Amino acid sequence: MGCAFTLAQLGNIQRKLGNYKKAKSFFEKSLSIYEENSVHDHNDAGWAQAMLGWVYSDCGDFEAAKDLLEKTLTIYKKHFPEDSLNVGWALRNLGESYGDLNNLEKALNLLRKSLEIFKSHLGSDNIKIKWILFEIGKIYKKMGATEKAKEILKDCLIAYEDNYGKNSIEVGAVLCSLGEVYLLENNLETSEKLLRKALDMYQKKSHPHMYAILEDLSEVYMKKSKQIGNKQESQFLEKKAVNYLKQALQIVKTRFPENSPHATRIQSKLEK
Repeated sequence: MGCAFTLAQLGNIQRKLGNYKKAKSFFEKSLSIYEENSVHDHNDAGWAQAMLGWVYSDCGDFEAAKDLLEKTLTIYKKHFPEDSLNVGWALRNLGESYGDLNNLEKALNLLRKSLEIFKSHLGSDNIKIKWILFEIGKIYKKMGATEKAKEILKDCLIAYEDNYGKNSIEVGAVLCSLGEVYLLENNLETSEKLLRKALDMYQKKSHPHMYAILEDLSEVYMKKSKQIGNKQESQFLEKKAVNYLKQALQIVKTRFPENSPHATRIQSKLEK
């Protein structure tokens, strides 16, 4: 089983680098080995399924991600106590998945269970606690509870900067979410400032998730264009919005698997 585990580890490295096609291939090879040896419910196989689920989530296939993450939770509950960190980790991942599917109450319930488990083992200040709180902040953002979202995300930002470094991808992810909260509040200047900082971090790493930040910036400029009374300036801002979408689409087509839901969504926005 060492080969299967190594393949999954290689897949995880590729996923973190944003090489989703390679990551998917490694995880699928890993899982096929577990399947061939009739140990598909081993806890290492559960971990590989979760990692593949993350790849599906990254690529926008949220239903497929949820199915895999539910399998991981089932496997982990078979091998570990209900209040173990392993089960807490699986609950956190599944909670994020339900958030992606906009089943927000279920997502929040799973994330709170995960948070309770992690706090019982690690206390309140461990970075893994902030990792769960970050997802809870994103759920509050989707619920429109912007003040709660900002409070949590700002707290996570400080912790992430201390733990990962101010120019890390992890910090960029929090800045992007904060930018989206301010976008919801129509605080466009603050939103753009945060999104541009996040974009700069992702561009320096050449990470494909910058497509999402470009998508957000497009929305910022579309909103700005509708607030401007001058027709010529409004059209200029709208063209910038379209340009950001074109950049986002190019990244998705280049770096993500074919028929990515992200490409379909961005293409639809361009047609509108």
